[in-house]
Amino acid sequence: VHSNHRDFVSHGYITLGIEDSNKEMQCLQCSGPSLRHCNDCKESFCMSCYRRFHNKGKRRDHAWIIYEESVFACIECEDNIAIVRCEDCQDSFCEPCSKRIHSKGVRLNHKVDKIQYTMKKQGQGL
Repeated sequence: VHSNHRDFVSHGYITLGIEDSNKEMQCLQCSGPSLRHCNDCKESFCMSCYRRFHNKGKRRDHAWIIYEESVFACIECEDNIAIVRCEDCQDSFCEPCSKRIHSKGVRLNHKVDKIQYTMKKQGQGL
């Protein structure tokens, strides 16, 4: 077991601080900051891209959520909104990834807490 940062670096690993494990969700199309999450597509978009891809057809009636503050991406899959934070790993996960990562071994005993996001608005259509 390596005991300090220097040991990890000498083996080609870089230790990540907590700020590195909290990556904000990005727009699926342009990689800008995500401001709206489509419940039907299960994807996050900036407002411009959401409007462009949901302006006609069946997508026009999709349900969406706008969060009041930044929403973090799952550290494991980077595709889903992180809804739990592991105090031991110091990482944020979506529910499926958290269950998979914390399903066996030492991680089975990790303390995992729900992340409370404040929803600013939700609706359907543009």
